Amino acid sequence: MASASAAVELEQKEPLNKGGRPNLYEGKGPAETSNENEISMNEFRGKMATEGSDGKTQTDAEAGGSAPKSGFGGSWKCCILLTVGLLVAIVFTVVVAVLSSQTTHQNMRSKGANDQKSSVYQNAAVVTDTEICSTMGKDILERGGSAVDAAITSQLCIGLVNGQSSGLGGGFFMVIYDAANATSHFIDARETAPAGANEAYVASRLAAGSPTGINSTAVPGEVRGLWDAHQKYGKLPWEDLFTPVIDLAEKGYRASAHLEDTLRKMELVKPLSDYDGAWDIYLREDGSRKREGDLVINIALANTLRAISVNGSDEFYTGATAQKLIDEVEELGGILTLRDLSSYSTRSGNALTSPIRDGMMLLAPPSPSGGAVLQFIVNVMSSFNLTREDFQPGPNLVRTYHRFLEASRFGFGLRSRTGDEETPGVQQALDALASIDYAREIAASIPTNRVYSTNSSYYNVMPQITTTLGGTSHVNVLAANGDAVSSTTSVNYRFGSKIRSGSTGIIYNNEMSDFSYDSASPNYARPGKRPLSAMCGSIVIDREGRVQLVEGSAGSKKIITVNAWVILSTMLGEVPLSQAVDGKLIHAELRPDIVEIYESGFDQDMIDQLTTLGHDLTEQKTIFAVIQAIMRSDDEIHAYSDPRKGGKPAGY
Repeated sequence: MASASAAVELEQKEPLNKGGRPNLYEGKGPAETSNENEISMNEFRGKMATEGSDGKTQTDAEAGGSAPKSGFGGSWKCCILLTVGLLVAIVFTVVVAVLSSQTTHQNMRSKGANDQKSSVYQNAAVVTDTEICSTMGKDILERGGSAVDAAITSQLCIGLVNGQSSGLGGGFFMVIYDAANATSHFIDARETAPAGANEAYVASRLAAGSPTGINSTAVPGEVRGLWDAHQKYGKLPWEDLFTPVIDLAEKGYRASAHLEDTLRKMELVKPLSDYDGAWDIYLREDGSRKREGDLVINIALANTLRAISVNGSDEFYTGATAQKLIDEVEELGGILTLRDLSSYSTRSGNALTSPIRDGMMLLAPPSPSGGAVLQFIVNVMSSFNLTREDFQPGPNLVRTYHRFLEASRFGFGLRSRTGDEETPGVQQALDALASIDYAREIAASIPTNRVYSTNSSYYNVMPQITTTLGGTSHVNVLAANGDAVSSTTSVNYRFGSKIRSGSTGIIYNNEMSDFSYDSASPNYARPGKRPLSAMCGSIVIDREGRVQLVEGSAGSKKIITVNAWVILSTMLGEVPLSQAVDGKLIHAELRPDIVEIYESGFDQDMIDQLTTLGHDLTEQKTIFAVIQAIMRSDDEIHAYSDPRKGGKPAGY
């Protein structure tokens, strides 16, 4: 296998798959596979057992293997020399450990230097895209609530205030870090295809040609997911977590600029009153849509929240609320049933883990989230031994962006071969995404003076038909005891299916549009299946198990690359947190054709230089992504909410 450093000098005139590209599917068409080059994860795990935290292969002796036997026999001199040797070794080990720890802390401290825009706290922080929701989470922490308690309240609040982006009718992926036990877990509350999502359903969806409407709604997972998180990690009573949100729904909140923009765009299609469901809460007395700053009162949702707070998650899946929802679905001609709701369950387990550098570890949710692709991109980029200089303006930054775009292409190529983990045939691609060896091979294959290829098939992409829009929110929590939560929640499009329940105040998601409707895709819609998602909020911890970064974003497929860039620029590039969030962004994916876009305002000279390398970048003038992040800097906590959506952190 070529070394990672080989990528610096590598120059190619043809794509590597014409003579040795690192391809799991060597010698086959883009949609075919070959067992000949399949990654052996047993070999991979065995190799990882002899790798250091910096990812460099150790010798047997360095890895703790057998040392040569000495020739001193049993003499007393041997005992003395051996004792002295052991003492020296122990002292050396302690010194190295202390210096290593100091180096790690110095690195973390430098990452927060010169950050004048982030909010700084001493104990804990909560970050969301709405100030009032961040404050609610902070208040829960100050009352003795857990990190999960705070995340639940903040997430419920976002579902109210930014109902266009998330809510009870959607789902989420959550990563939880338990500092006391140094363990990480995930909760997959992703929506699930109803039992009626059969071949006839797929045909009708394709014929309709619309990504919204009642039959775009999958079984919501939000409520069950929050309940399950609280059952395992909650401290305060479940009902108490709802109280401030119910109060806000009844008294009213001020419409945000993002809400006004969403309503404006909906009215470009047709008047709000012509959409299915009840939209009166977003209308002024004269019938015009509400503007930023207008008061919005949501009594129906307040009543639903109260019922769930008293009766638990069963209220949503088998109780009166469930019946109200299904009555409306049937009236609109939908396929969702009470049995679909009652049979819904979350998935949970250990989070994905991947070493970054200097003992740092990335924690992310597994498929069908975007966590595996996030992990892959970070692994590829980490192979280049990036330093602060690689993120400073100049030739090094051009090279970093070039490598990042190429790593993203390869990541999205593999992503097209993944889906719900329970789908047959996806494990090989998931294994490749998790393999550090494979990431190094990809890194070594990326030329420095040109793109790898202009043909997407060389990146192992499969045909797919999916949507590219999205409405999503994110919550980060770092508690005083070191616990952390990163949760990304969504109803898919802005206002999901474009249907608001009049009886419950819930927005129906349109997550069925996240499935591919190409039957060759592993993300093809099937009953009981979960659609592929880009959501992948993550946590980074250091070698001592202390949280260094909690981050996540909204932005459809760009979530994956945006999260990766924030991790790389802060943890490896020592870029101040606010600068990493505020900086103009860049993205590459496969749809299946290669698509590369940059945020309006991105440095034009940088774009020109990337163009000379073969990149074909298109400007995006609308909101590119919305990032929420918390970073530890020595004994301080820096928190920053993306100004693109006007959020603000809270903490103490």
